[in-house]
Amino acid sequence: MDLESCPQKKYGPIEKVFDLVTTDPPAMYEKGGGYSNTGYSVIITDNYGDRKTAEEVYTKGPLACREHALIPVEVNDYIIETNYIHGLFTQNIYRIKEINKEKGELIAIKIPIPSSYLKKALEVGREKAVCYHCKEPHYISK
Repeated sequence: MDLESCPQKKYGPIEKVFDLVTTDPPAMYEKGGGYSNTGYSVIITDNYGDRKTAEEVYTKGPLACREHALIPVEVNDYIIETNYIHGLFTQNIYRIKEINKEKGELIAIKIPIPSSYLKKALEVGREKAVCYHCKEPHYISK
């Protein structure tokens, strides 16, 4: 898709509201995993597409395809959502525009064309979406 045919150019940025964990600092979960023919993942990166340090990594309880790490978020961080259905991937990339801790939500803008520095994070998002009954984070700094 080129920028001329991009709906965001005609209608303005597409925004999405995400749930926020109202810790200090505010955070979101890296989560997801794969099933037999489907899967999904949510990966959080910093504003350069690099891994972030998790506040908490979960190792006990029901973990399969659920929340695996609590990652603090800031304005301009990226959220990568990946869905996998019968061999096909769809990925949506969002950049955090605003964090509203009182409401427990953040607003992010959809990025139509990913920057090259997000390549690794996009790849890891696909890996996590097909990781059968995933029980661990894939994109955090150790």
